This record gives sequence, C-alpha cells and structure tokens, in this order.
Amino acid sequence: MKRLVCLAVLSLVLLGMLASTAHAGRIGGGVEYMKTLGAIKDEEEFDPDALAFLGSYQMDLTMFKLEADVEWVLDFGGSGKSLILPQAYVLFGDFIYGGAGIGTATFDGEWAEDPFYALRAGVVLEMESMDIDLYALYRFHDTDIFEDLEEDDLDSITFAAQIRFPIGG
Repeated sequence: MKRLVCLAVLSLVLLGMLASTAHAGRIGGGVEYMKTLGAIKDEEEFDPDALAFLGSYQMDLTMFKLEADVEWVLDFGGSGKSLILPQAYVLFGDFIYGGAGIGTATFDGEWAEDPFYALRAGVVLEMESMDIDLYALYRFHDTDIFEDLEEDDLDSITFAAQIRFPIGG
C-alpha cells in the first residue's frame, strides 16, 4: 500500500509538471556516484560504490522548483542487477540551493515497500543555453528489497553532475 501511495504521489507531481503550460521547464541528464553508508555495506559481497545515470525534469515555480528524476544504477552492490530509483524533489534557491525529496526503488523487478527520503544541496552554473547542476544528497532508505539480508539499511550519499536544457517557450 505504501508503495502505491508513493508511486501515486510521484506520478501526480510528474503529470502536474508536464501539464503546466505556464512553465515549460528544463530537461537534462547526468551521472552520479553513490556511496552506500547503511548497514548493508558490511555484507561480505556487497560493493558500496556505484555509478548511476540520471534523467531529470525541472520546473521553476518562482518561490521553489519541482524536480522529477529517475536514477539507473547498472550494477548495484556488485550484484550484476539494476537498481532504478524514481524520485521527486522540492528545491529552494537559485545559484546555491537546497531541498528535500521522496522516492522509491525497484531492484531486479521487485519494488521497495517503503519510500526513501532525501536531503539535497547544490549549485547551479547558469549558461546561455544550458545549466550545469552540481549537487550532493543524503538518502534515508530502509527497505526489505533484499530478503536474505538481516540488515536492510541502504542509506547513501550521492554526488552528481547534470546538464539541463530549456524546453518549450
């Protein structure tokens, strides 16, 4: 049930952003380095370092920005299996910014029952036709997605860089 609520919230945020005619927004992509800090990192065969690809849509609503992201970790934990993380953020600020987000995860076709929460801070370098967004985020993530592990804490810190381009008018 919690997964359904989380997916519904993420879907509504994304649909609301895409349906807006007043603010076309920006679309982008980039790369992330994720370091798992939670208890799972102590498992014998788990690799706590991961590289992820990121797709992003952001809409500026004057007082704050809404952002919808999807991360794709090709080989999570050295398992040879993908981890996909859809998420949404509310961000405050321009050049230097911060905010909070919520998301969920799917690993090898299995969805996490509980959402994760994230705190994010970064800087945006605005250029004439694009923005470069450099940020760090801390993700609070407890999940039962790995049934065979006693400890399932997946807290992580992520460092990312992405490029965004304006879309629409």
